[in-house]
Amino acid sequence: MTTINEAINSNTKPPLGAILEAGVNTLDANQTITFTLYKRIVLPLDGFIFWVNMNVAHPSVGDPPTTLNIQGALHYSVETEQEQESTISLNTVVFTALTQVDTFNQINPQFMYLANYKGIRFSFSSQGKYFQQADLYHYLGVAVTSIMSTQIIDDIDVLNSLANKLIITNSLPIWLSFATYMPDYTGGPICPIKNIFPSFLVPDNQPPPYAAIHIEESKALQAFPLISGTSMSSQLVCDTVEVTTYGVANNDMIGFLNFVVQYSMEVGLFGIMNMPIILDEKHAQAELSAIAQKKTIEFKISYLQTLSSDPGLTRQLIKHALVDIDVWDTANTVGNKRAHVAPQDKVCIQGASSPLP
Repeated sequence: MTTINEAINSNTKPPLGAILEAGVNTLDANQTITFTLYKRIVLPLDGFIFWVNMNVAHPSVGDPPTTLNIQGALHYSVETEQEQESTISLNTVVFTALTQVDTFNQINPQFMYLANYKGIRFSFSSQGKYFQQADLYHYLGVAVTSIMSTQIIDDIDVLNSLANKLIITNSLPIWLSFATYMPDYTGGPICPIKNIFPSFLVPDNQPPPYAAIHIEESKALQAFPLISGTSMSSQLVCDTVEVTTYGVANNDMIGFLNFVVQYSMEVGLFGIMNMPIILDEKHAQAELSAIAQKKTIEFKISYLQTLSSDPGLTRQLIKHALVDIDVWDTANTVGNKRAHVAPQDKVCIQGASSPLP
């Protein structure tokens, strides 16, 4: 008798699968969907995520293919969602493939395949239940909505413009900078937690230890911003910040709290308005009969929201958020073609191949 594994690994479809394959080919008229490779780009200053079309970027050796053609049937439904701030069309997509698309399962989380079908761009967030006798593979997802389209980059000029932009207005960039902060003197405070992420943007299956920063609310402490004659402005505000950690032991957590207190006094970018303490939280998994090493601290801080028209100051603030760009360089130019220049003393956006010179 043929085992299930032998049937799955065999090129011969089971009787029901052969009938359904013929049905799929009839319904989709042997349709082929083209998927384009995108790479995840993270702005280190505020943790914002963008996906860049690898046809306009610069693939590296070992990257997945930039395009993928897959035969199958595409089904989608459209539902309009009307909210206070937006009216969007939610396109739920089901893609039925005749064979398993191993690339979807094996691809590095730094990459994603997006398809474009009649103006609908979509990827997949899950795979439907597999029935061996049917031998069809169902991939499900919601198409990119209009309000999320800004996170998909198909133009190299848009990618390069990110070097001069800061997305977040609240205090999040300050918190994300803790992991790389180095004091000016020996023995100064150093953050004991090296992996710090914005809430909802923690990488897939990130192993502990790490911290997630969640800004719960921001309030004004100054009625109006102070505006100067050079179009600069500043306004005193406060944030309620919840820091959640996994895999951080007692000593390192106390060290983190002490670091934040010392940083606020020495650097002066914010002040602490409450009396923060460390709380042990419960996050259980029934299969293990255990709880995770989860802790939280809540801070209330005051700081200045500022706007500066000085490009020099802007460059200083975002010097660790530089992007990949083509530049002319006679020493590295071969055959009058553009060459990449990557100075060793500069870093680039996570996911980019080289920084601005």
